[in-house]
Amino acid sequence: MNVTWVLEPDTFTPYHQRLVTEIESQGHAVRTVPAFYNSLEWSDTSRYYDDFSPAGSCVVCHASFQFTSLVAEDEVWVPGTYGIGNATDCSQYYPNLGDCLLNGDYKLLSLEEVANAAESLIKSLGIENRLFMRPSSGGKAFTGRLFTQAELQPHALRSSGLSMKTLVVISRPKPILREWRFVVVDRNVVAGSLYRELGELHQSPDVPAEAFDFASQVASREFQPDRVWVLDTCETPDGEMKVVEINGFSSSNWYSCDLQAIVKAVSRVALDDWKHSLPATPG
Repeated sequence: MNVTWVLEPDTFTPYHQRLVTEIESQGHAVRTVPAFYNSLEWSDTSRYYDDFSPAGSCVVCHASFQFTSLVAEDEVWVPGTYGIGNATDCSQYYPNLGDCLLNGDYKLLSLEEVANAAESLIKSLGIENRLFMRPSSGGKAFTGRLFTQAELQPHALRSSGLSMKTLVVISRPKPILREWRFVVVDRNVVAGSLYRELGELHQSPDVPAEAFDFASQVASREFQPDRVWVLDTCETPDGEMKVVEINGFSSSNWYSCDLQAIVKAVSRVALDDWKHSLPATPG
């Protein structure tokens, strides 16, 4: 029995072809999502899924958040996706990782609460009239960044197009030297990559031992958002290792992570999940 990997080429172009080669070399199947699927009306999804693999098949998706969210919601395949859902919301994992979070001083508020308390929030958490804000949802309705007091005013937030009920995380701005991404499978780090250095995108498969060890400690904790997930960590100017965020495996960029290790580990877990989903054999 093999796994069908459903990939969206335009989403992870830099390593797509290498990933296809690796999946096939390990004896698994690859199906790619045509570009025109982004414009389809998915109200009747069953016929589109059949284009890739029959219902109930062992499938792992690596595609856009939009596509993987539909797959996770419809539950046509097993497992279909990993890490897509509420488990990657800050509101879910922050309480479990509070002691090692970069933004351990966070407040979880609605945009309306932020707008109503913008001045006091800047005074208590701001540096140079700015504070960090990101959406709580793993879907990331907007990119986390530093906001000025003017951008936190009610009229500014209401003009963003977001619901004022949207939950966000706010915290004091913090400098970061380097950031790494790790793929976690059954509490073990199977691959890692540097992806940012001094604020600039910089990819490298070389991960220092201290960064790998820290990620392994976090990955082995009781809290697990899924059997497969993505952990982002960083190094601060004083040399501390911290957790930046958790992301869903199926919709995350793997940067320079070891594709062979990822395909091998994730395919093993996917087949295990698929086998456990089958009806029990009588007798």
